[in-house]
Amino acid sequence: MHRGRDPESEVTRRTVTQLTRTVDALGHALADLGGAVAHAGALHQLGSLPGSPQRTTAIESERSQLYARIDSTRRQLNQTGGRLHREADRLTAPPTPNRSPRATSATPVTPPSPATSRTR
Repeated sequence: MHRGRDPESEVTRRTVTQLTRTVDALGHALADLGGAVAHAGALHQLGSLPGSPQRTTAIESERSQLYARIDSTRRQLNQTGGRLHREADRLTAPPTPNRSPRATSATPVTPPSPATSRTR
């Protein structure tokens, strides 16, 4: 596949790539969240059983797995958010200029004057 040097097509390609990675990561996070809900349901069912050492062990195990799934979901969402933030900065950066020399403008640019404060 031949990729053009058109900056717009490069931005589009990078955007599609980033969206694909994001959807993949979000799918994994949602799967972990679904697992957490299943463990919460199991905890609810275990809570209605008569007390026993097996029940206590099962509750501890389900609770541990629930927290692990929640932590995994949180970690994946944080990583995905950070990656999206970094990629968004790259996607909105102006395209790199081509290598041919260009004439520069001789008109000086004056900085904007500070805004006057309003008092009542």
